[in-house]
Amino acid sequence: MHVYTTGLMGKSTDNSTLDDAADMKDKISSSDIRNTSIVAKCAEVGAVEWARRSDPELEPYTIGLTGGIACGKSTVSKRMAALFNVPIVDCDKLGHKAYVKGTKCFEDVVNAFGAEIVGEDGEIERKKLAGVLFSDPETKAAKFETLNGIVWPRIAEMIKEEKMRLKREGATFVVVEAAILLEAGWDRIVDEVWLVLTSHKVQVARLMERNGFDEAECDKRISAQKPAAERIPKCHVVVPNDGTAEELDPLLTKLWPHVVDRAPATLLNAPAGSLRQRWKWVAVDVLHMSVELASDWWRVIHDKHCEGHRHYHNLSHLSEMLFYADQFELSRPDSLFLAIFFHDIIYEPTLKDNELKSAQLFRDFAAEVNAAYEPTSAGGATNPLTGGPPLCKEDVDEVAAWIERTASHMNGPAEGDLAYFLDADLAVLAREPAGYARYTQQIRAEYAHVEDSDWCAGRPAVMQRFLDADQLYFNNGTRAAWEERARANMSAELTAIATTPLKA
Repeated sequence: MHVYTTGLMGKSTDNSTLDDAADMKDKISSSDIRNTSIVAKCAEVGAVEWARRSDPELEPYTIGLTGGIACGKSTVSKRMAALFNVPIVDCDKLGHKAYVKGTKCFEDVVNAFGAEIVGEDGEIERKKLAGVLFSDPETKAAKFETLNGIVWPRIAEMIKEEKMRLKREGATFVVVEAAILLEAGWDRIVDEVWLVLTSHKVQVARLMERNGFDEAECDKRISAQKPAAERIPKCHVVVPNDGTAEELDPLLTKLWPHVVDRAPATLLNAPAGSLRQRWKWVAVDVLHMSVELASDWWRVIHDKHCEGHRHYHNLSHLSEMLFYADQFELSRPDSLFLAIFFHDIIYEPTLKDNELKSAQLFRDFAAEVNAAYEPTSAGGATNPLTGGPPLCKEDVDEVAAWIERTASHMNGPAEGDLAYFLDADLAVLAREPAGYARYTQQIRAEYAHVEDSDWCAGRPAVMQRFLDADQLYFNNGTRAAWEERARANMSAELTAIATTPLKA
């Protein structure tokens, strides 16, 4: 058995993840998880673009450990504690403390669900609270949403407080164990996420032995949780755990040195010319974001662009666009950089509104930046390029509009920085022929869910719309340098598709 990274750990020659989460139902073996173990992969994983979220001066490097019922999260965390002397933060225990008497959380929960949930000792009785939550099937979901909205943020605060306490006591690393780490959004307060998986057969056997459930009840409990296929894309390391506690030791021992290697990487020590160094410039130097907030959003950008289904729309695409941006005479490099970092942040080939969702996530980012904004002068003039606030409404609207425009590059005029942005996004079309061929292979891999017959009908239609446009590039310089080669590449692709017989 092996330990595996998923695509989120960083783009390399492959994107290790489970081939088919459905295979997990019956077994876990190396054949179920694509390509290579973390041992072989960690030498190149995130060496340049990986950066921790946590401030190394204030918090230990944090592994968020999650997994489904009876997958063995606690077993993994206990072995890590024993092997590496790493403290464990148990979020179940924190949850019990979150709404004790005298806290604001206690008051909010009682106000939401009534004084009848309070016991004779003045504390909230979990059994009484459960009775209210499950009293009406039609309102159960809404009640749980209300409760989670009160308790989860407080637990997040407690996690941060506990991490800082452990750092003061000398801890360099910490494991945060939480079954609902992803559901609660606590992945945003850890440095990397590990997912413990086990086969359905072993999961059922453990539940029957531990809880005394029959097989039907086991299946009911398991099916009520998020399936592995939904968890894996949000995790960095997958730890199969079908065996004994002792069998975990060699896996964890192989994994740990690479955790130690990743821990020193921060936004502030980014190598010159790296993507995260560019992000640091726009986020910290221009927008005056706190390092904590800038680091968090860098990891959102990083992890989104390292999703397993991305083969072209990844960090390399951002690097290529920024390479060309360096050669342009820009009026607002900060706006162009933001548009580049966010224009493909949502990318799911089966959907048709990726650009709108990407623009919305940028607006969410801008709102968070402005909410945390503290003027450094009486007039609040902190953006060195504009003399105004970090992200004024006009700038936000402009960048969001640029992102949305990538859904239809050729629709309408473009000039100035918008022209440079759109041209850089399509620079790939003008690669030398071998580079263009790699691009077409990467796009085809992203659309692997499309049958060959449909691809051979749909892809030419897209290419033909570009070829029918009066011009592919808006800037005079890029048009002179790239237009002819781009058209030749697309024409050659059309010919190749038309002359390649479909497989029977």
